[in-house]
Amino acid sequence: MGETVDSLSEKDITNLKIALESNSTSGFDMKRLLDHTWLIVAELRRLNPGISEDDIRVIMSKSNLVLRDITVATSNCMSEGLVAHVLDRVRVLRADLDSWILPALEAVRWRHQLRGRARQLAH
Repeated sequence: MGETVDSLSEKDITNLKIALESNSTSGFDMKRLLDHTWLIVAELRRLNPGISEDDIRVIMSKSNLVLRDITVATSNCMSEGLVAHVLDRVRVLRADLDSWILPALEAVRWRHQLRGRARQLAH
């Protein structure tokens, strides 16, 4: 944990402060998603100690967490800038499960861009 915290850049810290000061539940929602992810992975490993990472990815890709919860939480609470920042961090850290997180975040980012363009056209 200490190494992870030490690896945060000034941009990371600034974005975290903005999220914490924003009067939203985004931080809680994202922590809940992360906790839920690790609980599922831990349970899969407990039930089948020899399960491969690929098998975990397949199971996770079909879960409600990936199919619904991540998209809803990110859509409800993340600004386009924060989505872009999360995408950058995921790419840098090469998270074990990035094969399903990145598509969900890209979809949210694309949706935010469309909403922004729609607002521009409406004015």
